[in-house]
Amino acid sequence: HQVDKVLLPLDNMAEVIRQTPTMKKFSSIIERFAAPDYQESLTKAYNNSQGHDYQAVYAKRYFSKFSAGGKEFTTALDKSGNTHNIGADVTLKYDPGWNAYCPNMFNARDGMMEDMAVMLVPSDEALDEWFNNGYGRIVKDYYETIENTPTDVLRQLVNANQFISFVKAVPSQFNHMMDDAGMPLDITSDDVDSVFLACNGLVYKTNKVFSPASYRSVYFPAVIDKNRFSMMASAIESLNYEAYLNSMVSKYIFLIPSNEGMATFLDPVSFGQITGPQMWKFYYEPSEKAGASGPVKAQVYNCEYVEGLGWQPVGAAIANINKNNEMQYVPFTTSGSAVTKTVLRDRLEYILDNTIVIEPYEVGKKFYKTKSNNYVKIEATSGESVDVSGALQDAEKLPLPSLGKPYFMENGNTYVLDGVVAGSNKSVAQTLAAYAELEDNLQRTWESSE
Repeated sequence: HQVDKVLLPLDNMAEVIRQTPTMKKFSSIIERFAAPDYQESLTKAYNNSQGHDYQAVYAKRYFSKFSAGGKEFTTALDKSGNTHNIGADVTLKYDPGWNAYCPNMFNARDGMMEDMAVMLVPSDEALDEWFNNGYGRIVKDYYETIENTPTDVLRQLVNANQFISFVKAVPSQFNHMMDDAGMPLDITSDDVDSVFLACNGLVYKTNKVFSPASYRSVYFPAVIDKNRFSMMASAIESLNYEAYLNSMVSKYIFLIPSNEGMATFLDPVSFGQITGPQMWKFYYEPSEKAGASGPVKAQVYNCEYVEGLGWQPVGAAIANINKNNEMQYVPFTTSGSAVTKTVLRDRLEYILDNTIVIEPYEVGKKFYKTKSNNYVKIEATSGESVDVSGALQDAEKLPLPSLGKPYFMENGNTYVLDGVVAGSNKSVAQTLAAYAELEDNLQRTWESSE
């Protein structure tokens, strides 16, 4: 066949996006994850084939969960052996610059002959519209520009538009495509402006932005403002609550405590102990790795009730809890045995279950049931603010006022609190005994149980 030009190999998806003038802004986001990685074998092969004597040849790679060799790529290497880490929690779904991309196969057949990847890339015009008037507007309110927006926030946008299989993303399958929350993506052929073929996948240039579920759900504040909600973000991610909070099937009220609020957690287990109530002060230490989540830790204090102020810590910390790879609980004193490594995880799960209300907010309604089957009282105050009380805060008449403007998201409302909703510190018998009119009934109940 006589052709009118030299046939060249296709570029990969990352290069196709980078070289297309109308996809420059989304490309600038993807390039944040790129890094030069020293390749010893590539250096030798290139020098042998080209007759050069270069000391180092680097491959441009993208930090991702799925890269060359089917492995994650979170550490880039230079010629001197120094490493650059981004952290496993700030990675793309797969490497768009991996020329030989192939999905995981269940047999020995060549994956490149089976399938390829797909990316939905909004045009610059569509991305501007989304950022100024769509779901991205909340991101803009925080960071003003896309350039100022942290990489770990934008990672979710890129990942939501990466699909591992073209077979499941052909136009005839659009009505079966799911978003990152497992809900219908609602993409149609009219949403696709043009198509670009790459050596490792297909790029659909779209005239709209397909937002990740976390940008539309009650989980959003923990995603966008890691400085203020880093501990709750860490708890949600480590306990896999993202899928729960991102569900668009249910309606939620999310009563998210700030980092300062996480320093006032009353441990419900301690209410029945001889030593008396204990307060946990959670704190957060950022990781040394750029963009990576640091460990959530906690110190435990004895506490006492102060009229008008509520429960306050007393004296020095009696225990220190570190969340590392082992999630160990380490008492300061040598007396007493170490508690199992699940203690910290258990308390964080308890906090999450008591801050998630599985029903929509209704004007005029006061009492709601949380995920842990406790009741919480939510009373409207001035404007859009509310006062929130668990059983303990309600008994002490010390509600937690919501801070700032609430978030009205697609699957419910999120209210920011400077404390943790606390359940009652009294048993049913203790509560009934406080009412004289119920004393006789309570006595008969005790007698019948004996």
